[in-house]
Amino acid sequence: MAVAGTSSRPATDRYVTATVSKGSVTETLALSGTVTRTNTADARFGTSGTVTSVKVAVGQKVKAGQVLATLDKAPLSVALLQAKAGLARAQATLSADLDSQTAAEAAAAKAKAAAAKAKAAAAKAAAASQAAMKSMQTAMAAVQQALAAQQKACAPVLSPTATPTPADLAACTATMQALAGAQAKATAAIGAAMGASAGGGAAPTSSVTAGATVKGASNAQIATDRANVLAARQKVDSAEDDLAAATLRCPVDGVVGTVTLVKGASSSGRAITVVGSGKADLSIEVPLSVRPLVAVGQAATVTPPGSTDELTAKVTRVSMLATSGTSGSTATYTTTLRAADPAQVLRTG
Repeated sequence: MAVAGTSSRPATDRYVTATVSKGSVTETLALSGTVTRTNTADARFGTSGTVTSVKVAVGQKVKAGQVLATLDKAPLSVALLQAKAGLARAQATLSADLDSQTAAEAAAAKAKAAAAKAKAAAAKAAAASQAAMKSMQTAMAAVQQALAAQQKACAPVLSPTATPTPADLAACTATMQALAGAQAKATAAIGAAMGASAGGGAAPTSSVTAGATVKGASNAQIATDRANVLAARQKVDSAEDDLAAATLRCPVDGVVGTVTLVKGASSSGRAITVVGSGKADLSIEVPLSVRPLVAVGQAATVTPPGSTDELTAKVTRVSMLATSGTSGSTATYTTTLRAADPAQVLRTG
């Protein structure tokens, strides 16, 4: 490139020379947008109940496996006992029907005397099982009463707005101890009921009568009993899972983003959001006038609010259609940038 120069002096004209070269012209487009974290996890209780504690707050760093919140375990413990009681009843029914079938087979194979003996043994086993069932039902009723008393006494303690007195705390503690005692007795009664029903039972075969009529359970009834026992065991497993789910643990390392769980309130529909480390997506609106200059794969920088530090990013998506509500010369196109943000300085929103 040559540039001509002039001078007021009557000297000979002078020329300044320079080498012509090619280079890139950089144009910077500054826009703001909304942030979405790509590694965000909502921690929710696996069962519903009353929240007894929330152990973290927004902005707090947390580790995977850390306890975030807890539920009232008393109703869940009672539900587990009820499921175990249902299993004991199902097992008792199966055992009684197996015993009756054994008695019928004995009558067919060993005549009247042997059948009478088997029938008596079955009746004795059934009586023992019925007695154990009655004791178990009494114990379960006591558990329900103790649970109702515990919830009433502990309501002033668990309320998020109440200031419990020493008397409130003492009353709550006493009813919790009473509930624990009732649960222990119910557990023992359930064990006794299961033990009473475990003595009977033989492999089912076809029912035959001989001499004195002894009617045994059919093979179809035995099959139904076995299915009922299986269903009862599944309910026990589910109740055990619910009890374990009363402790909410952090799913990933990160920072607490939001907390909607409230002490003393129901856990239903509420969660704790944890923002993990990694990348963040930034959604911006690119005007029509510069839309042709923006393409997927282009490098970009993102500056968090209130900071002078820049994060590296790349364009990952440019919408081919104008954003709803925009048109003509004022149309904009939704464009997504993905930024590396290991320090989690970009917040959702």
